[in-house]
Amino acid sequence: MFVLLLFYLSLLWENIICKSTCEIKKCSANCERRNLTHVPKGLPRTIEKLDLNKNYIIEIEANAFARYQLLQYISLHGNQLTTIQCSSFKGLTRLTTLDLSNNQLNIPTEHTGDVFNYLKSLHNLDIRRNFDSFDEHYPFLGKLVYLKFLAMDLIHNSDFYKLGLPNLINLQKLVFDQCNVNVLKNLTFTHLPSNIKELHLRNCNHIKNVQTGVLVPFKNLRTLSIHKSTMSLLDALSILNPYENKTMETIEFIQVNSGYRGPTEVAAPDAVIITSEMMRYLQKICVSNLILSECGIVDFKPKSLLYYERPECFKKIVFLETDFR
Repeated sequence: MFVLLLFYLSLLWENIICKSTCEIKKCSANCERRNLTHVPKGLPRTIEKLDLNKNYIIEIEANAFARYQLLQYISLHGNQLTTIQCSSFKGLTRLTTLDLSNNQLNIPTEHTGDVFNYLKSLHNLDIRRNFDSFDEHYPFLGKLVYLKFLAMDLIHNSDFYKLGLPNLINLQKLVFDQCNVNVLKNLTFTHLPSNIKELHLRNCNHIKNVQTGVLVPFKNLRTLSIHKSTMSLLDALSILNPYENKTMETIEFIQVNSGYRGPTEVAAPDAVIITSEMMRYLQKICVSNLILSECGIVDFKPKSLLYYERPECFKKIVFLETDFR
């Protein structure tokens, strides 16, 4: 009888704690914007989804989630995270999605093998907008062999071999956000797994030069999206050369223009006149969805922008320019 009473009181206490800090619905705990400074301890053990977005958590303590071993989804987006302990994620063998984006993480490479070692089932990892300095180092991710989606920053002197990315043979979609690089070299993406099908480059506002063979490592690429980049449109079209006479699902260039290198308040795209030479690779790609938007195109020459060898491949075409003539 006494044991049953203790059990009942523990459940009652859990419910009181949950109601005061988080919104509980079935197997989900919504703790967004609750002014939390630590991972809450009194949530139901049965939760499978935990949203801790936009709190004030600085450190994920050791065994912080040990109570919640059924978790499949954790989001810590927009906290103030600087530290993750080696055993912070211990016990989370069912976790498939982890979002650590928009924090201040700087995890030394020599420790991160242990940090992520327990996440045997992880499929989706978002660590973008954490590395503000050009001299920061990536965490080691080579043990996440079931990872399918990875979002991260593109930092100076990237070494994807040390990061362990060659081990990620199931990786399908790679997003680089907040690109802190000036040059995209032919060797920039060396050691990335060739099985990647989607590549997204976003907010690459420092790029001044792009070498034409930069995408050669992506032999199975089907989607290329470049959004808000200071590379020239000429360079963006030139790096399509590995996909000449091949099939792609989507090619998307939005706000790709070297004119955006100026101060944000006065930056504007340079005027671009499309020529047949600029289009020589794109014209030979069988692409389903083609989007060219806000890239500064003001005019085009014959057999250029509107000329394609495989027009039957198109499902959607979008040309959106504010100054298009």
